[in-house]
Amino acid sequence: MWDDRDVVIVWKRRDRQIRAELLAGRDFSGRNFDRARLVDLDLRDKHFPGASLHRADLTEADLRGADLRDANLSGAYLTGARLRGADLSGANLDGAYLIATELDGASIGGASMNHIIFDQATTWPLGYRPPRPQGISYWHGAR
Repeated sequence: MWDDRDVVIVWKRRDRQIRAELLAGRDFSGRNFDRARLVDLDLRDKHFPGASLHRADLTEADLRGADLRDANLSGAYLTGARLRGADLSGANLDGAYLIATELDGASIGGASMNHIIFDQATTWPLGYRPPRPQGISYWHGAR
């Protein structure tokens, strides 16, 4: 019988292989990681320029200092992800979930951020004004 303390995480074989590869390597330029489950993975200083991470689950991933220039992060789950100092120049973040995401210190020049979802805990680069109402969803939390 299950109780509240039991936690079961089932990783698909593809996700297990990708996780092992990401932990062992450094340069993943132009690679396809669409829909990969990369929850809580340490990806600090890894290189993903031009990579596709469409709808990837990067919840609470550590991407500090990562090179994500021109990467496709559309629809990605970046809830609680740490992107301080990451380079997201020219990246596609359309439809991404940026709830409680650390973007302070990140380079986001030229990044596309249509229809993103963020909240008051999302931190932004100094001087950057987050997008507002048109095509943007702002999560207010439970009321």
